[in-house]
Amino acid sequence: MGTRPRIAAAVALVAGGGLIAGFASRTPGTSAATARVECGVERWTVKTLGDRPVLLPARPTTIKFLVTRPTSEGLPQTRLPFERHIYRVTAAVTLVRPEDDGDFHLVLQDGAGRTMIAESPMGSCGRSATLRRQLQMAAARKRLRLCSRASVTGVAFFDFQHGQTGVAPNAVELHPILAFRCLTGEVVTGSAPQPPKAGRPGKLRLVSVTSPVSAGSDATLVVAAPSGATCSIVVTYKSGASSAAGLYPQRARSGRVSWRWMVGTRTTPGRWPIDVACGAVGSLHTSFLVT
Repeated sequence: MGTRPRIAAAVALVAGGGLIAGFASRTPGTSAATARVECGVERWTVKTLGDRPVLLPARPTTIKFLVTRPTSEGLPQTRLPFERHIYRVTAAVTLVRPEDDGDFHLVLQDGAGRTMIAESPMGSCGRSATLRRQLQMAAARKRLRLCSRASVTGVAFFDFQHGQTGVAPNAVELHPILAFRCLTGEVVTGSAPQPPKAGRPGKLRLVSVTSPVSAGSDATLVVAAPSGATCSIVVTYKSGASSAAGLYPQRARSGRVSWRWMVGTRTTPGRWPIDVACGAVGSLHTSFLVT
C-alpha cells in the first residue's frame, strides 16, 4: 500500500472513531454526567448524606422554629453546623410530588399556615450514605403519603431559593427524610381493605374510582370539591408512592377534580391507598384494587 492510501485509511479510521464516540456521548443515560444530572447537582452530597456526617440525636421541634432560623446568602458545598441536626416535626402533609432529580417533594404545613419542604431522595441517588442511613431513607420513602397530621423526621438542610412549591422564607428543609408516620388513618401494607372515607365530611366527596383495574391499564379518580380548590394526589403501592404521569396537582372545575394515570405493568396485585389533599378544604382517603 502506498503512502497516500495509508494516510486516507488513517483519516477515515479517525473520522469513523469520532462519529462513534460522538454517538456514544449522546446516548441517554450512559455517561456519569447524565447520571449526576438525573440525581441532582446542587449540594447533592449534603442532601443525600453522602458526606457521611456525624449527626446529633433526633429531637422534636416546630415548623415555626425551623423557618425562622438564620442562614447566609451563599451556601457552601460542605455541610453547615446547623445541618448536623435531626428534627422531628408534626404537621400536615399537603403535597407529595415526584421531581426530575428522583426526589419526592413534600410540603409540610402547620396550623398557622406556615410551610416548609421535606425531601426523600431516590435510593440509587443516596448510595454514598452509610448503610444505616440508606435503610432509614428507603423505609421512610415507602411510607410517604398525604396526611392531615404526620410525624416527619429528617436532617436540617438549607437549599437555594428558586421558587419551590411550599418553600420556607429561609429555604430550610428536612432533607433527607429519615422517618415518616401518618398519625391519622394510617394504612399498613397487607392489612384488610378499608372502605373509602372522607377526611372532612361535606368538603370533599368521592365520586368514582376505577376498581378493580389490571396492571398495565389506566385508572381514574374523580372527587367532588369546591371549584377553584387545588388538590394533590398520592397513589401508594408496595414499592412506595407512584410517580406515574398524571398524578400532579389539579384545580377543581365545576365542582369536580379528576386524575387519570396508568398502573404499571409490574405493580403488585392488591388493594392500594389513594390520598387526596386540597389544602384548607380538607383531605380524602380511599383505595383501589389492582389485579
